[in-house]
Amino acid sequence: MKAMKIHFDVHTGKRAEGLDPRDENLQAYGGPGWQKLDGKNSYEIRLVQDDRDLSQYEDVEGVEVLRGEQEIEQALQQLEQDKPDRYKIDKEVAIADLQQKGEMHRLKRKTMREAAPDLHQRGIAGISKQKPEVPRPWS
Repeated sequence: MKAMKIHFDVHTGKRAEGLDPRDENLQAYGGPGWQKLDGKNSYEIRLVQDDRDLSQYEDVEGVEVLRGEQEIEQALQQLEQDKPDRYKIDKEVAIADLQQKGEMHRLKRKTMREAAPDLHQRGIAGISKQKPEVPRPWS
């Protein structure tokens, strides 16, 4: 099993080394789940499904060759850490708890989604933190 970690520009879609995102033999198994979208620091992990020579990418800036399930798994674990936390919001429960605690001011000029990290940290009911899981082809 081989893969490549490829950096790219989210605004232009340009991949390092001009790699083609439509290459059928470079599969982003988890679709957007295998991407970190973060402006200039965006990258994706793509499984290599043909016998191409990856040595040409060994010392190329913006491309990391991953060989074997263990290296790919480590890259996927790093991707999970790099992805931002998500928050599940039960708006009715959260608003009721904010009102009961006299903390409705926490939403002033913010949407519930914008305030979610702070509300979760403060223990407001109805806000739960979820770390995105990256799908694995072998699980």
